[in-house]
Amino acid sequence: MKRRQVTVARRGGVAARAWVMSGRPVARRLALYAALLLGLLVADAVCVRASLPVEVTRDAGGVTIRAGSVTRRIATDARLLAVSLPSRDAVIHEYQLDGTDSTNNYTLDTAYLHSVANSPYYRFYAWMRGLDDLSRWRDVCASAEGQAARCDAAPPLSGTALPAPDGASQRVTAALRQPETPASLDVALSDGGVIELTIDRNDHVITITQYSVIQPDILPIRAFYPNDLGDTWPQAAMTLDLLIRVLLWALALLGLVWVVEAAVGRVSRGISPLGPLSLEKRGKRGSPLPVEERKKPGSPLPMGEGLGVRFRAAWATLSAAIHPIGLALVGVAFGFMVWVALAQYHAQPHIYDASAYMFGARVFASGRLYAPAPAAPAQFPGPFMALVNGRWFTQYEPGTSATLAIGVALGVPWLVEPLLGALALVGMGMTLRRLYDRRVATLAVALGAISPFYLWLSASYLSHTITLFYLVWGLWALTRFAQGGRGWNLPLAAGLWALAMLTRDTTALFVAASVAGLGWMAWRERWPVIWRREWAAPLSWTAAAVALYLAIYLDYNALLTGSPLVTPRMLVYAPDHWGFGPGVGFYGQHTLAAGFVTLGELLTSLSISLYGWPFYLTLAFIPLPFLARRARRADVFLLGGALLMALAFLGLYYHGIYLGPRYLFEALPFFLGLTSRGIITLMEVGRDARGLIPSPAPWRRGGKARALPGLAAPVVMMALLACATLYYFPRQIALHADFNGMSAETQFRTAALSAPPVHHAIVVTDNRVLYGYTLFGLNDPLLRGDVIYAYATSERDYAALRKAYPARRLYLLHFDKAGQPRFTPLDG
Repeated sequence: MKRRQVTVARRGGVAARAWVMSGRPVARRLALYAALLLGLLVADAVCVRASLPVEVTRDAGGVTIRAGSVTRRIATDARLLAVSLPSRDAVIHEYQLDGTDSTNNYTLDTAYLHSVANSPYYRFYAWMRGLDDLSRWRDVCASAEGQAARCDAAPPLSGTALPAPDGASQRVTAALRQPETPASLDVALSDGGVIELTIDRNDHVITITQYSVIQPDILPIRAFYPNDLGDTWPQAAMTLDLLIRVLLWALALLGLVWVVEAAVGRVSRGISPLGPLSLEKRGKRGSPLPVEERKKPGSPLPMGEGLGVRFRAAWATLSAAIHPIGLALVGVAFGFMVWVALAQYHAQPHIYDASAYMFGARVFASGRLYAPAPAAPAQFPGPFMALVNGRWFTQYEPGTSATLAIGVALGVPWLVEPLLGALALVGMGMTLRRLYDRRVATLAVALGAISPFYLWLSASYLSHTITLFYLVWGLWALTRFAQGGRGWNLPLAAGLWALAMLTRDTTALFVAASVAGLGWMAWRERWPVIWRREWAAPLSWTAAAVALYLAIYLDYNALLTGSPLVTPRMLVYAPDHWGFGPGVGFYGQHTLAAGFVTLGELLTSLSISLYGWPFYLTLAFIPLPFLARRARRADVFLLGGALLMALAFLGLYYHGIYLGPRYLFEALPFFLGLTSRGIITLMEVGRDARGLIPSPAPWRRGGKARALPGLAAPVVMMALLACATLYYFPRQIALHADFNGMSAETQFRTAALSAPPVHHAIVVTDNRVLYGYTLFGLNDPLLRGDVIYAYATSERDYAALRKAYPARRLYLLHFDKAGQPRFTPLDG
């Protein structure tokens, strides 16, 4: 391959050179890109047309409804008169540009969406995502034996009616393209009744409802959807199309930057692009850090001087890995997370899981593994709680509650997760510096520090931030060991990952991806790992850490459930586990097709909430190093980890989206690192594009040749940051103001609940969601606090509480129209 070497710039006295292909290789590269673009466009067109077939037929015995693999029969003598599409709101979709949803949190605000539906940004977003093609009926036809079919290939979203021809047998067919939000199809009958078919992928159900004037109390028919047989392709196509469009937008970014920079290079009549964007001051770019030098023993330093020296040494190590700007952003992010935890979350839990974690944290802080069974247990229905042999405990692994218990003991439980979230960002940067260089590490840390998904979730009481902290620093320790660091890094990694496993069981995916990826890199990069003669002690300590983890895990189960192999989760809800087949999850079963629904919803939510950027551009930077043929082995490692942790959720029956796609939170080191690499790759492509346009005279200023700064890539990044800064962040602050975790219509201002104006009391509520989301988590686990929150709906429940707690006064909690809590005495 013929190449010409072009000196492009000098920065810091070091010549920066770009190897630029010329002649036939350039044409070959462009032909490959054109072929890839054409293939992606064809694949996109195929995926967009994927649809679920629906058929309604009438014969002498009745009406048969088929929707994908679901077939049901209704006995009726009535004829089919017409098929129609019920009215639907065009702005309603599962996940919106402001991060709200209609699937789990019910935060969708249709009035707000209609107010912005005509804005340029919403129209651009709707065009980018192709919202008009989601959950649309196509090819609606009605036919009868001996009659010509009547068809409408592209009916409007709603309000369409198509008469059905009369005949001995009748048939209505339609195709639901890209099933997303619930969509219905109505068939009018000659007896005045209606058969309504509703397809709801999020709740995994197809509902067939028969409305009849003759039999008004006919129960609806429900069937699980989607099944593996006829329903997999439409859902798999939607997930596949999301990835295809990410690649298309990645190609668009590459092409835009290449063309703009090449044109600017010609206009400026210079071939001197800006040298590599670098925060590196020493060492080969992309090379791992050298093995740490072992400190020689010497006389101890005075206490003050020793601390000062150690602090300066720690700061030098930290700033060598992450630029001070990145560290400053971590500090800002920490302050913002604390503000969210106090000002917006009121230091309270706002979901069932968080309420259970906080209850468990208070149990551990009291020095117990479990709380005693409460009197009147029916009035304290804690979420995800087990009550076995007088023991009251949560279903979860102990790591989250044990970590939060430190904050409970110190009186600052709200500080734990923001602090660990900030430290996890530092750990990501330290790890990425070892895999790449300081600029990749700094940019990844900055992306995490400005991520709305990261910031708002890290201020909650959920387990994900704590897990991420243990995982990231475990990865850092294993990377140090693989690159020749001291032997204690291996047992440190094992110990941190053991803590992560005691916090969330799904962390095994991260550990597997990290061990496999680093092992492969150590082999291919010829890392020193560690001298063989030094393996004995680290491996022994590692085995001890693993053995200690197993002992804690099995003993914890045995102490609570009576068997080391029976987990608390099994007692609370046995179907709550990963897998396929009947009896999995609360939908009754789980299939591969349903798994694509889970994966698609997670990736959709991630594309919206990770950075607050326009939809496909969130993930479009990830494939750039591969498309530009600049990928490194570390990129393959990170991409493999991201794919493993995402694809694993094909086997999970529920997406669990709350404050974003929280199940993917532990995969953020992979996503942030890859995005950072993609941004730098885009800048390098723009830099090298300048060198493709030769000119005899470089750009000069002050008599010296200077590099003209890149334009296209920085402009793209500024536009994306503007989208997040001017729209997404202010919208998130507004949405989370006085956050209660419930639907958009619910106005409960819960700030006063942490310090209610009643004492030595039992405060009851008849709102089961409010009790599970927040109130239960505020209780003292021994139920001896000044105020106890209980759930009661009748005088019988009140009587049970009075009998169990005769010295306490009962108050009923309700909220006025402004959402302010009111406490009404129930005694006297």
